[in-house]
Amino acid sequence: MKVVLDARKLGDGGIGVYIENLVEGFLETSVELGTGVELSLLVDPTIMAGNVVGGERDRIADQVARWKNSIKFVEEAAGKYSFSEYFGLARRQRALLEEADLFHSPHYTLPYSLPIPAVVTIHDVIHVSKPETVYHRPVARSLIRSAVHRAAHVITVSNISLARLTKVVGCCETPLSVIPNALRREIQPLPRSTVDPILAKLARVKPYCLYVGSDREHKNFSNLVRAWYEISSVLRRNSFEQPQLVVVGDRFSEKSHALVRELGLTDVVKFIGTVSVQDLAALYNGSHAVIVPSLEEGFGLVALEAMACGVPVVCSPEGSLKEVCENCAWYAEDCSAEALAESVVAVLTNPELAEDKVREGLSRSRLFKRDLVAAMTLSVYEQVVAQNISDGGQNLFSGKNPDDLEISDRRVFADHLRRAM
Repeated sequence: MKVVLDARKLGDGGIGVYIENLVEGFLETSVELGTGVELSLLVDPTIMAGNVVGGERDRIADQVARWKNSIKFVEEAAGKYSFSEYFGLARRQRALLEEADLFHSPHYTLPYSLPIPAVVTIHDVIHVSKPETVYHRPVARSLIRSAVHRAAHVITVSNISLARLTKVVGCCETPLSVIPNALRREIQPLPRSTVDPILAKLARVKPYCLYVGSDREHKNFSNLVRAWYEISSVLRRNSFEQPQLVVVGDRFSEKSHALVRELGLTDVVKFIGTVSVQDLAALYNGSHAVIVPSLEEGFGLVALEAMACGVPVVCSPEGSLKEVCENCAWYAEDCSAEALAESVVAVLTNPELAEDKVREGLSRSRLFKRDLVAAMTLSVYEQVVAQNISDGGQNLFSGKNPDDLEISDRRVFADHLRRAM
């Protein structure tokens, strides 16, 4: 089976992790089962040139070098969420696509005029439910609906995401499947001999808890900062040292930094930017707890990665987080600063209970395996290709004309994309 996978988001947050795990899983499945896919990856030219910015540069270069023997790389320069992506990609890649059986988009940005059936993975509908700007909701709703109705099959990553997606899309005949995310190979329990040198390099010598993400509104970061202010007095009363809050990520506004200063927490809340996955694994392993206070998530990858490293997880009772963690986490029931503070204090002051939940979390995390996710995805591919063959090889899913977009004028559409994304 020849599959073209849009991998232009490789190295870009959660969707980048999804692409990476899918590729790794396909390669593992092919070895184990003697079958699989002949994979072509559409990649940003900067990846092939080794010009990736940030902590993942060397790692992505290693991946490309390792994958080159088994996978075809094809450069595609279209910007993410761009006019060129929607209306030019299929034309530029026509020869590659016509030789393939299926196109897989790992996000709801499904190009028009594809000559083959398409599978789309839609991780969440946060651009609709928790929009950052006035443009996000109408544009994202239109693009999601368009992608779902034009795809041969839609994958989402949790049951709660499926329910939210169905609400956004409405009545739809496109088959939908839930296939969860998987763990990266580096995310695992590590010996102190590995962790300590990395923490020393990162200047992490004090006890700390960890937050990985951004300060987008749905991440609820401001309440986490306020919780850290509440925690200080509670722990002092119980003769416990307050841990630092180490913050990983590069999307934090001046408003977040100002809140930290306003609450007098500049020596306690430490922003360290983006880090490599090896450093992140060490930070997970060295933390007293990982905090995921999100008001909405499509899946909850950070919580899963924390469990896989044997670390206590404090999170909101958001549906997808409960799906991932079940009874292996502490839940801050109303997502407020007070509830978060109470849950963190419970973790820090109840080591025996924390040990039990960590043990359960380690066991649960082993369910999210790359080869299993790849096998489930391969099954979807097989269904789509078989259906296309039974339909006489006609492409019923490409949406050759973009007339099902609510924003029908292309110039208006391009302007909305530029503003929103």
